[in-house]
Amino acid sequence: MSEHRVRDWLRRHRWGLIALAVLIPAAVLASLSIRWFDYNDMTSQNPQVIAGGETGVVERSLFTLTDFTVVGWDSDAGRELGLLEGTEAVSAIIHVDATESPASDEHPIGCDALLVAAGPDGDRIWEAGSSAIDYYPSGDLVGNCSLSGHEVLDWEAVFVTPEGTADQARLIITGSWPYRYLLQFEH
Repeated sequence: MSEHRVRDWLRRHRWGLIALAVLIPAAVLASLSIRWFDYNDMTSQNPQVIAGGETGVVERSLFTLTDFTVVGWDSDAGRELGLLEGTEAVSAIIHVDATESPASDEHPIGCDALLVAAGPDGDRIWEAGSSAIDYYPSGDLVGNCSLSGHEVLDWEAVFVTPEGTADQARLIITGSWPYRYLLQFEH
């Protein structure tokens, strides 16, 4: 192609080329930003660390870890539950006093529990209640956390993790929205 034809072609398509030069990087940044913000929110959070037996405060509600039980797959209880080989079930009982919570029916405040353990490619995360086992050794306790009821309750968060993980994992209490690490219980 001659130099004249190239210049002619560039002049005719200059606005399209300028748009591509701006829009392609913007589209790449926009697609990466969603993942970046999710990753940044998960990794840069500094929850309040609560020593064993101590109480943490979130939204004027009090949280205390009262029990942390681990059952291996090769124990009688583990076999009864039908745990797969190489797994363990974890029960964390958290006492919640939400009597002073600012939550209401119009503005509910929920919370979730996670076990977070370091892995070779970053943190591994297990959400409470995400397994299909029926393991609530403490009986008929509440299986979820809501601060909207303005009540005192014992919440039992249940996890299934790989064997040997639970004792090293961090027990994290999160706000359900926005998703943030709020408390980290030592157990």
